[in-house]
Amino acid sequence: MAETNTIRGKVAVAGVSESRYYKRSGSPVNEFRVALDAILAEAEEAGLDPWT
Repeated sequence: MAETNTIRGKVAVAGVSESRYYKRSGSPVNEFRVALDAILAEAEEAGLDPWT
């Protein structure tokens, strides 16, 4: 059976970062932006440039 969805030969970065904390409905940005900020912070911590 052939594998059609594999990560073989690709790169995966695993890490932990956290987002800012807000009280319920108190965030000035939507949840997508909160998640994006956490992802960008993790990439920077790993020494990666997500824009290249």
